[in-house]
Amino acid sequence: MEIYLRMRGGLGNQMLQYGYALALAQRAPDARIWLDTREYRHYKRWNFELGSFVLTENTALFPGRRLRYDLPIKAYHVYQRLYREVHGSSPYGLNTALARRGMILTGRGCPLPEGELPEKVYLYGYFQNAAVFLPIREQLRRAYSLPERALSQIPAELLEIPEDSVAVSVRLGSDIVRSGWQLCSRDYYRSGVEAIRRAHSGGRVLVFSDQAERVRAEHWFDDLGEVVYVPALTPCEQMELLSRCRHFVISNSTFAWWGAFLGAGGDEGMIVAPRLWQGNLPTDETAMYLPNMTLL
Repeated sequence: MEIYLRMRGGLGNQMLQYGYALALAQRAPDARIWLDTREYRHYKRWNFELGSFVLTENTALFPGRRLRYDLPIKAYHVYQRLYREVHGSSPYGLNTALARRGMILTGRGCPLPEGELPEKVYLYGYFQNAAVFLPIREQLRRAYSLPERALSQIPAELLEIPEDSVAVSVRLGSDIVRSGWQLCSRDYYRSGVEAIRRAHSGGRVLVFSDQAERVRAEHWFDDLGEVVYVPALTPCEQMELLSRCRHFVISNSTFAWWGAFLGAGGDEGMIVAPRLWQGNLPTDETAMYLPNMTLL
């Protein structure tokens, strides 16, 4: 089986897309995953980051210019716009008719398709479904790690993370508000740390943010004991550090979600998440909800 995966969005979304492709590849021992990165030629906001990780050996960058699914994707965009105008929401869900033809063009909450698939499969979407990733979590942990040469670029003191550490992922970018996502408050993050300490006596707090200098300058967490404000590392370097923490206070972001999912605590670690994921959608009604989440 050959799986052609259209990469898009920031690192959190790239990890969703590749994780779905990797889960699908379990069906065929000779599966090959081609990463189609052509969208990043035109992106101004995001870079293709996934290649910094230790991906599986059956993964390679797609070297060509055109694919069979290029025209269906354009048609799907038109369909999405029309659907939103009529229904006021996006057409999420697996289109089984297209999936049988090897074109999985979908959005959130997408399960793996049932039944046999053709030899060539084309993936386009975000694939926000924890149930797809849970069975291959260990494989994903290996794939979403940095090689030794990249680890040497991270300050050694940051790599020495205590077992009871708490990671806080603060998201402040105004760009997400324009996309319909709300920002979590400072009180939410602080309450999350306090909830973890009541339940687990969590120790050092590591603070990650898309506006790291602002959070440090405003002293968001200075009074909460041993606090480390992680500097503005690359997204993959931040993910490496996040995955070494045990407990998490996450924002409503796929990047923060992946840090908690890959975390050293596994199912025993505590994840504090906001009650609402996007707009008025409750987090526990999404396919991203995990059993060890506490919602605040």
